[in-house]
Amino acid sequence: MRPIFISYRKKGEDNVRAEQLAGALQTAFGDEAVFRDDDGLTFGKFGLQLRSHARGCRVLVAVIGPVWKKRLGDLQNPFDWVRREIEEALSNNAIILPLYLWDVKRLKPKHLPDSLAGFFKHQAKRMHKEHWDEDVKIVRDKLSDLLNLPIRTPVPDIPDLTGDWRGTDGETVRIAHHGDHIRMAIASGFGFAIGEGSGSIRQGEIDFHLHRRDFGNGRGRASVAPSGRQISGEVMYNGQHFGFSLTRM
Repeated sequence: MRPIFISYRKKGEDNVRAEQLAGALQTAFGDEAVFRDDDGLTFGKFGLQLRSHARGCRVLVAVIGPVWKKRLGDLQNPFDWVRREIEEALSNNAIILPLYLWDVKRLKPKHLPDSLAGFFKHQAKRMHKEHWDEDVKIVRDKLSDLLNLPIRTPVPDIPDLTGDWRGTDGETVRIAHHGDHIRMAIASGFGFAIGEGSGSIRQGEIDFHLHRRDFGNGRGRASVAPSGRQISGEVMYNGQHFGFSLTRM
């Protein structure tokens, strides 16, 4: 089961912010760590799935916005899904994290049925519209510590490297970039073909092999600048290392 369960009302600001929060937490911890009904339900009886995920979570995040507060009366209905989600989480001693949006007033015991009395034993957090991103990061970091979930480092997007590049010594390198693979054709400053090679690219790093008429077979490693306009690295021929830099033409 996924350790984090997002509970919310499916309209208005509540829905929008729950979706944004789920997206941020999925980016940080992976899709497999966060359940939100629109993302996590599969074929079959949705009620059984919701209850199972709520019962199996370690933290239920309750997004309490204007719609949630407006529908307080619905919580008196034992078949209300928000009520049932919280009941299932409480039954398994999960942590409840109420997130109050903007100026929504905090709940009082009189607002909730007896089955949700445990709701008030858990610390809540106020979310501010003008500091939404910062507040989401605070929630993310607290959940990371609480659940021992490492925050993933975003993998940078690699721009298309296809095109002509100018080398340190005036040579031209024509690159064909397809997915994780590149091919290179090297020409001298006078336009004569002097070599070719191929390689693979992952997270901005290129590992490659090439053959040049003047140096023979070589292998190297290079890094792509975030701008996608420069490649720099090192290549080795016959035990000798040579640095290089390519600039997009």
